[in-house]
Parts: sequence; C-alpha cells; structure tokens
Amino acid sequence: MTISLDEKDKRIFELETEIDSVKVELNQVRVEAARVPELEATIHAYESRGCEEDSSLPPLPIEDLTIQDRMKGLEQRVDELVQLVEYLKADKGQLEAERDRLLQTEAEPRVEDPEISELRKRISELEEAIEISEMNRKLLRENFTKENEEKLSLIVELERLRAYVPTVETPGGALVTVEDASKLMKVQQVQIETLTLEVNTLRILPSKNVDSGETTTPDDEFVRPRPSPTGCGVGGCFGWSSRRSRA
Repeated sequence: MTISLDEKDKRIFELETEIDSVKVELNQVRVEAARVPELEATIHAYESRGCEEDSSLPPLPIEDLTIQDRMKGLEQRVDELVQLVEYLKADKGQLEAERDRLLQTEAEPRVEDPEISELRKRISELEEAIEISEMNRKLLRENFTKENEEKLSLIVELERLRAYVPTVETPGGALVTVEDASKLMKVQQVQIETLTLEVNTLRILPSKNVDSGETTTPDDEFVRPRPSPTGCGVGGCFGWSSRRSRA
C-alpha cells in the first residue's frame, strides 16, 4: 500500500488536530476530577449519618481512582500521538528525498527498489497503528460518556437525600418530624419534672394518723416503725427504736 505526500500531510494535520482535541478532553477530565472527591465525600457523609445533615463533619478525603487512571491514560495517549506525528514528519522527509531521487531516474527502466518495498511496508504498519489509535479514541469517548451518566445518577440521588425529611411514629400512631418529636419530648419532660416536684412536696408535708390522731412527720415515719400487736417492735419490748426514744 502506497501513500502520497499530500495524503501524509493531511494525515499529519488530522493527528495534530486530534492531539488538540485530546488535550481539551484531558483538561475537562481534570476539572471533573477536582469535583469528584467533594461529591463522594458528601454522599458518604449522608450515608454514615442516616441522611441527616451535619455541617460539623469534615469532608472525607476520597479520591476517584477511575478518573485519575483515565487522566493518566489520556496524558499517555497525548504523548503517543505527539511521538507519532514526529515520526510521520521524519518519515515524510525521507519519502520526499526518495521521491526526488526517483524522479531523477524516472526515465530509466528499473525494477522496484527493495527500499521502496520496505517503505510501503512501514507505511502500511503506520496506517494500521493509526486505525488502532482511532478505535482507542472512540473507546475513551464512550467510557467518558458512561462515567458522566453515573455522575448524573449520583447527583440525582444526592438531591433526593437532601429533600428527605425523617419522621417518627408517636405512641398514638401519628407520624411527626424529628424536630416536632424533640419538642414534644421536651414538653413531656417538663410535665414529669413538675409532677415529681409535686410528689416530693407531698412527701415532706406532716400527716395525721386517723386512728390515733397523732401527727407525724416523714422523719418520724422513717425512724419509728409501727409497734407489733404484742407491744414489741424492732427496738425490742422496752420502747420505740427511734431517735426520740434514744434521747
């Protein structure tokens, strides 16, 4: 397979254009890669906190290895394309020198030069390499599109989590928000404290025995056990076991 110098110039121009396109795509990937850790950190924080926002947590240092690997691949691809263009330019110079030499001996009958056969073989190999490079570029673009779709799906899920309002069920069966449940618990706590204070107040008030008519204080009730029917209590049969009797 032979290729003219004009076609080679055209191919070199196409490769240089492709290099510029890959560089632009590489810059776009770098910009997206800078946002990926922040997005994944936010999603991870939402999952670990049960969809409850808490700005006190620091962002998690998560790196997107897929994006980084793709960036390295694009950088390597740019270098390969640049080297290929330089190689084609050098080969073009050799072809131009060979063309000038052949033009000088064009009138002479000649058998195909082995060097020309070798050049054709090299050009054929270059064409195959260019086709493989084109296929790789298409695969890179398809993978880039797929990753963009996955990012959009994550963004949609994140917005859904942000719009979620957690609820709890009260003993009465009603569903209320966590904030309302917290307020209700505070009100009930105040009621419990009020009732506890009222019970403690009733406990320290003096009471009157209906049968004996004797008025006792909670302190007396605590230290003076009731006598047994035989007249002997915890302190024995010689009197009450109390601070008053011991005095």
